[in-house]
Amino acid sequence: MYLGCHAWIFDLDGTLTVPMHDFAGLKAQLGLPLDRDVLAGIETRPEAERDGLRVAVRAWEVEHVENARPAPHAGSLLGWLRGAGCEVGILTRNTRATALETLERIGLRQAFAADDVLGRECASPKPSPAGVLALLGRWGTPPERAVVVGDYVHDLEAGRAAGARTIWLDHDGSGRFAGHADRVIRGLGELLDHQANASSQV
Repeated sequence: MYLGCHAWIFDLDGTLTVPMHDFAGLKAQLGLPLDRDVLAGIETRPEAERDGLRVAVRAWEVEHVENARPAPHAGSLLGWLRGAGCEVGILTRNTRATALETLERIGLRQAFAADDVLGRECASPKPSPAGVLALLGRWGTPPERAVVVGDYVHDLEAGRAAGARTIWLDHDGSGRFAGHADRVIRGLGELLDHQANASSQV
């Protein structure tokens, strides 16, 4: 089992799905700072504007559900992990409802217990480790036996802050977040290859 990890926590958008969210475009559309993430950018706006901005972001997220596609090898990897007795969960900065809808759309809903899918309203959003720690507490798994997999630095920061291992999905090969990750991959299939090679050596 990779890194001896029994618990696997995945980001959703851009990790288990094919990347398609244009966050820079959304920030420009809403007049949010380009040098901050969307949620942090909303907090910089006057309080009277924030609820409206949150509604706009929620609508934008929902629009993307219909076009969501599973990342290559996502289903096979989750199936392997479940078959090996691993705990698997989702921690997303999206809402929980949208995450569940997305999982249904891409055919991966059955891979996760409903309580193991956490959105931004379930715990302080990443890079806070709160969601990671909540899932590990639910499973009774120590952080050193857990790994967080994601495509953005917030995923890695949350995992590191919780004491878990981190895997960064570096889609474009930029290497820009490599210093935050215990392992860098270009696709989920690399994790399947690792598992297959490890199994063949037993």
